[in-house]
Amino acid sequence: MPAFDIRPLTDEAALRAAWPVAAQLRPQFDEDAFVAQVLRQFGEGYHAAALYDPAGVPRAFAGWRRAILGCRGTPRPSRAWWPPMR
Repeated sequence: MPAFDIRPLTDEAALRAAWPVAAQLRPQFDEDAFVAQVLRQFGEGYHAAALYDPAGVPRAFAGWRRAILGCRGTPRPSRAWWPPMR
């Protein structure tokens, strides 16, 4: 059985290909507004990726930005979010 593949989305064409699944998470945007917003956010540290099935069809979308919170300092890779650091 071929494996699924996770690929970073780094350009307009990749974002448009992932739009059908991203639209489920961002219903307030149309495709053009979504692409423009994500491209703008890329310059601010935003990242996006999609999960592709064996046929090359996007099946899931994720977007994130790493945050450093003043209350916790720089997160450690192994415990960046759980359990709470005290």
